[in-house]
Amino acid sequence: MFCRTIAAAAIVLYATLPASAVNLNKPDTSLSAAAQRMQVKDFRGAHDAALTINDPALRSFMTGMAAAKMEQWEETAAQLPAAADGYPLLADYALYYQGLALSKLQRHDQALPPLYKLLKDHADSRLARQALILYADTLAAAGYPKEAQQSYATFVERYPSGNDSISAIFGSALCKVKLGDTAAAAAVLRNIYLVYPASPYGDKAALELQSLAAAGVKTEPYTSAELYKRAGTLSNLGRHLKAAEAYAEIPLSGENEEFARKVKFKKGQSLYRSKRYQQAQSTFGSLPANAEADLWLARTLDKTGKGDEAFQLFLKLAQDPKAGAVAQEAMLEAAYLKRFQRHWSEAVPLFRKYLAMAPSQKNGNVPWEAAWCSYQARDYQEAAAQFRKLADREDLRDKALYWLARTLARTGDEKGAQAALTTLGTEFPLGYYALISNQFQAGDSLPQPPKNMAEALPLPSGFEREKALIALGLFEEAARELSLSKKGKNPAGIARLYLEMGNYNGAYHTMANEKPRRGDKDNGTVLGVTYPLAYRDDVAKNAAAHAVPESLVYAVMRTESNYFPAALSPVGAVGLMQIMPETAEAMSKGGSKRLTSPDLNIKLGTRHLKDLLELYDRNLTLTVAAYNAGSGNVKRWQKAYGDLPQDEFVESIPFRETREYVKKVVSSMQMYQRLYRLPPFKQAEQQKVAPKENQESAQQKVAMRFGER
Repeated sequence: MFCRTIAAAAIVLYATLPASAVNLNKPDTSLSAAAQRMQVKDFRGAHDAALTINDPALRSFMTGMAAAKMEQWEETAAQLPAAADGYPLLADYALYYQGLALSKLQRHDQALPPLYKLLKDHADSRLARQALILYADTLAAAGYPKEAQQSYATFVERYPSGNDSISAIFGSALCKVKLGDTAAAAAVLRNIYLVYPASPYGDKAALELQSLAAAGVKTEPYTSAELYKRAGTLSNLGRHLKAAEAYAEIPLSGENEEFARKVKFKKGQSLYRSKRYQQAQSTFGSLPANAEADLWLARTLDKTGKGDEAFQLFLKLAQDPKAGAVAQEAMLEAAYLKRFQRHWSEAVPLFRKYLAMAPSQKNGNVPWEAAWCSYQARDYQEAAAQFRKLADREDLRDKALYWLARTLARTGDEKGAQAALTTLGTEFPLGYYALISNQFQAGDSLPQPPKNMAEALPLPSGFEREKALIALGLFEEAARELSLSKKGKNPAGIARLYLEMGNYNGAYHTMANEKPRRGDKDNGTVLGVTYPLAYRDDVAKNAAAHAVPESLVYAVMRTESNYFPAALSPVGAVGLMQIMPETAEAMSKGGSKRLTSPDLNIKLGTRHLKDLLELYDRNLTLTVAAYNAGSGNVKRWQKAYGDLPQDEFVESIPFRETREYVKKVVSSMQMYQRLYRLPPFKQAEQQKVAPKENQESAQQKVAMRFGER
């Protein structure tokens, strides 16, 4: 693949060189070798190969870039000036890394000219943003606080959002200190602490303020209202535990009772959202009688295993004529509590009462819940009527058609059931419900994607810089350039460039909105990009070693990360198959540092799937649910819903994320099997969802080894 890229981009490369350097009949093998080493991040090998590149400008560029990757700043600074002059297509890269190297070497005055030249001559460069902040930082380090402050102000004006913008504001404050304007500096630092509490610069600002105070600079103390707003910012950013701590630190002496109540209430909400349920219950319980506080108290009671007590409190609030909107929320919570307790007949009237109280919610998810509870309560006539109505909604049509068919079959209306399934298969041939009901039509067989996906896509015109970066093995830089290209501009061509780098994630996102159409000759190509055989050798090797279907590995990879090796989840899971670092360390010493490497990530993820398949007797539903939510949650769901058929079990999973995750993985598995003629997954003959007697110890073993995400 890489050699094809070199050939495709060769004209672009050579067109940027002096005429004396161009000889298309004699390709530069040293350039190819350096690029190939750069591609696999063997920077020492790339550097050594680059030393013998024929053209001096390219030699300087590749040698300097390899040195920069190794943080060998002296050689970077020495090599790149010639590249900046002789290789104009990528001169901005040469200038930026030259400036960075000199800055790292503390030669700040020398670093300023190349950075200034980049900003002046290459204003549209993708590197302009990072060059401007580096230029401002270098001015400050060189002892030019006034000029640095002006550059920081320019940066914030151009780029008002982002962590680098906060960095610029912080740098500006430090410049004010150097210029003797300490009062203004303190005001800026104070604002950073209050407005950007989740940024590391918030903590840095607090430390600088302490230093200024120690030096005798008077700073205005924080008011309780300001600290309340700061805590609210943390909460809005999802930093709930830090928000709870921030609310707890607000001084309440001298404040009125209403404000104190608001602070405690918000603290309780933050504790609840950070899953500190016992502390949240104590906090809400200490508040004066109030409908909203009682609603959250009931929620915490439910989370701490006091479901009956929670239900009674929900019902009391729902029937309180003075509770207003809280009464509506309480009624809905009561309905869901009964739904998840499997008291279906009790849940149905509660959902209906909620819809009567909040008719604007009739287009939400509540009508579906009412229909589902009617189905589970065996009130099939009512369920069928509701599913028919829901089938008119675009967002629920496929699900409603499937369950309408199941309901009609329960009533003996086989003709009606088959009609609903036929409609489902016709309108949603590739959807989860059509696939699990075997309604994939033979006439709709999927076209097999081309064996060489990159060559099947058109090489786009233009994109000279991106092609040059790809040809030189600078894949990260090329991907960044492509990601900033105009969206919707030649998606097939951009996907081609991503695939030339083996960047399946970039290609997937570029083509994700290109929906296959019945009979379209390009369907195979579109499907091949959105369901690629990503990292095929690693998948095949590990799937065979652990007796795990390749289609399952691909499906998990697609659902977890969309084939992005550096994916990072909010809870810290890393890589293609989202492995926790502690899991990697337990299985492979030092592995936590290599989780972004596809080979190790796929190895560990496949091994985890093997253990789960063994634990659940090759039950696909339980395996996939446990991969997402952990075996502890699956154990609870087995006890609660283990007697249900598998399709009903999936629909009853309490976590919406896991419920949809299972559907996505199962659908993707089917797609991979059909697209690439992979063998179907063979489940055990007796597929039980209920837990086995000896399963608990095995679940604990898996949970200890892989962690509960």
